[in-house]
Amino acid sequence: MMRSRYAPTPSGFLHAGNLENFRRVRRWMDALRGEVVLRIDDMDGPRARPDYVAAIFEVLHREGLAWEIGPNSASELEAQWSQRLRLDRYREALLNWGGSQLLFLCSCSRKDKVCACRENGLSQRALEPALNQLLAGAAQRQFALKLRVDEGIQRVWYDEEMGAIKVDLTKQLGDFVIWRKDGIPAYQWVSLIDDVDYGITHIVRGQDLLSSTAAQLWLSELAGYSFDQVQFLHHPLVTDENGQKLSKSVLSFGT
Repeated sequence: MMRSRYAPTPSGFLHAGNLENFRRVRRWMDALRGEVVLRIDDMDGPRARPDYVAAIFEVLHREGLAWEIGPNSASELEAQWSQRLRLDRYREALLNWGGSQLLFLCSCSRKDKVCACRENGLSQRALEPALNQLLAGAAQRQFALKLRVDEGIQRVWYDEEMGAIKVDLTKQLGDFVIWRKDGIPAYQWVSLIDDVDYGITHIVRGQDLLSSTAAQLWLSELAGYSFDQVQFLHHPLVTDENGQKLSKSVLSFGT
C-alpha cells in the first residue's frame, strides 16, 4: 500500500505553506490510490499548546483534507497517537542499533566551532546508561547525544520534483543531535522511526528540508532500515507576490 503523511508540528498555528504541503500529499495519494497518515509531531510537549493542536484538526476538516490513519481529535491524539507515548520505542530502536560508535556525548554550545567531544564515540555498552541519564533528567542539561558526520558524507537520491539531488551532509548539517539535552529524542531520529513504523512510502517536503532528508537517509542506512525505497517530493517554498514566505502567513481560525 502506498502511504504518505501530514506531519504538522503544533508549536504554532498552521500557515499557508503547511496547507499547500498537505494538498500535495493528498493529491499524490489520491493519484496512487494510497493512504494518508496524520502524524502530529508533538514530542516537544511544552511547545505543543492545546490551541495549536486543536487548530490542526479545525483547518484540515475545514479544507476537506482527509486522512485514513491517525487521530481524529485532540483527545484521540493525547490518548493513542502522541509521540510522547512512543518514547520507549525511540529508545529501543536506538539501543538496538547501538550507533556503531558514531554516537557521542556533547556538552559544547552551538557557538563552539571545534568540538573535541566527537572523538569519544560511545560503545554499545556505554550507550544505554548515557541514554538512561538523559531520559531521567540526571544529565541536568549538561550534554546531548550527537551523531558524528565525518568529512565527505553525502547522500544522492532522485526527487519527484527536483530530479537528481546531492547533499553534502558535512557542509549542510555537520554533527547533529539524536537525543536532546532536555531528555527528548530529536526530530531526525523521531521522524525516521515514525516513518518506518507507519510504513511511509512517499514523503512531501519543502525544499528547505533537503538536509533533513539526507540526514534521515544516512541514519536509515546506519540503523539498518530500508528507507532508501521511499519516494520524495521537495516542492519550492510557497511565497506571496512580494516573495515573502507564506510560513509567515498564519491561517485564521474559528470562521
